Parts: sequence; C-alpha cells; structure tokens
Amino acid sequence: MKAVIDLGKVGLTFGGVWQTGKNYEKLTFVLNKLSNGGDGCGYIAIEDSNSVRPDTDLTRWQKASEVGESIYDLCVARGYQGTEDQFVAEYNAAVAAANAAAASASAVEAQVAAAEALRVSAENGRVQAEASRAAAEQSRRSAEDARVAAENARVAADNLRQQTFERQSAEMTTAIGLAETATSAANAATEAANAAAASANSAAAAANAAAETASSIETRLVNGSLVPAKAGNLESWEERDALNVSDDWTDLIRTTAGDQSVDSSKGARL
Repeated sequence: MKAVIDLGKVGLTFGGVWQTGKNYEKLTFVLNKLSNGGDGCGYIAIEDSNSVRPDTDLTRWQKASEVGESIYDLCVARGYQGTEDQFVAEYNAAVAAANAAAASASAVEAQVAAAEALRVSAENGRVQAEASRAAAEQSRRSAEDARVAAENARVAADNLRQQTFERQSAEMTTAIGLAETATSAANAATEAANAAAASANSAAAAANAAAETASSIETRLVNGSLVPAKAGNLESWEERDALNVSDDWTDLIRTTAGDQSVDSSKGARL
C-alpha cells in the first residue's frame, strides 16, 4: 500500500479583516485594521491561530503589505514584473490550481480510501474463502473417514460371509458324507433284506414243496397207491394199481405184525 501524503492547504485564502476569537488557518491573508488596534498592514498566517493579533506574534503571522500597499505592490517590491491585471489573473490561476490540486489530492485520498476498502473487503473475502476451504477440507476428511469405516465394515462383512460359507461348505460336505454313508448302509440293509426275503421265499417254496410232497405221499398212502417194495421193508416204496391195494395192505399189516400165514410170494409190486 502506498503512503498517503497530506499536502494540506496549498493556496492563499483571503480572510478579510482580522477579528479576535476567530480561527485562522495557515496561508490565510488578513488585514490588521487600525480600528481593531492593529497596525493597518496585511498579514499571512504561517501557522494556525486563534485570537492572536498578527502584529503581536510574528511566529504565527508574516507581514505581507504595509499600510496602503496591496499584495500586488508587495510582489512588485519583491521582483514581480507583470501588470496588476496579469498579477490578478496569475494569482487567481494559482489559487484555482491550488484548489484543483487540493481537490485532486482529496480525490486521490478518496480513491486510496476506496482502494483500501476494496483491499479490506478482498482480505475479508479471502479469510472467508479460507474458512470455507478449511470447512470443506474438514468435511472431505470426515467423508473420507466415513468411507474408510464403511470399507472396513464391508471387508469385515465379506470376511464373515466367506467364513460362514466355508463353515457351511464343510458342514455340508460332512452332512453329505454322512448321508452317503447312511444311504450306503441303507442300500446294504435293503440288499440284505432282499436276500433274506429271497432266502425266505426259497425256504417257503421248499417248505411248500415238502408239504405238497408230504401231502401227496399221505394221499397215496391212504389210497394205497404207494406201498413198500417188499413186505416188512419200509425203506423202499413203489407205486401200484389201486385195485389190488386192499389185499396188499392186509398182507402188509399181517407181515408187519409177524403173521407167518401171509403168502410171501405176493409181492408189493403193481
């Protein structure tokens, strides 16, 4: 930032007749009238003052003209060579230039103040932007922390899912093995039962066959169609015609009882 230089007052101001109790700025021209106790000369203030009569304090006032002399006369006495009209024109131009310089200085000062206000506003904006950036960064970090936590939770859940899957797979494999073993045992039992049933069926068929054979034998024994091959010998049997059964059975019974009157020449043949 550039330094501001206060030029202060840069042109003469006509203050009229000096009066006590009135403030006079530096570079103010006054007439120190005799009627006010003055010496009748003209003075220019070289310092600001109040109630200090010009002819009594030359540290604040400088004599500019004698009694009856104008500023033009004073300037001519000090080397000015132009006419009074030229002097007045130049004087007025100098006053206008001084006023313009003062106005320009005021404008510059206003511009400097406006620029400073803009700088302060920009600085405030920068501070606010930095605060917003810091807040956004904090939000980003919070979001990143939340993302990391979510990712950790996802990994943990995935690990748990994998462990559960592996445990269930192992349990399923064991269960399948047990089921297969049980199925094999059941199949073996079924086959054994089928074999036992087949054996039982075979035994039943054999028993039925034996029963039928026994029944047939019994029937043939009853009707006399099956007789011993020889009288008194029950180890050998033979079939014979049912017409001769009665006599043969009578002889068989007698022979078996030890009756010797039986004709041994009769055979048990058909």
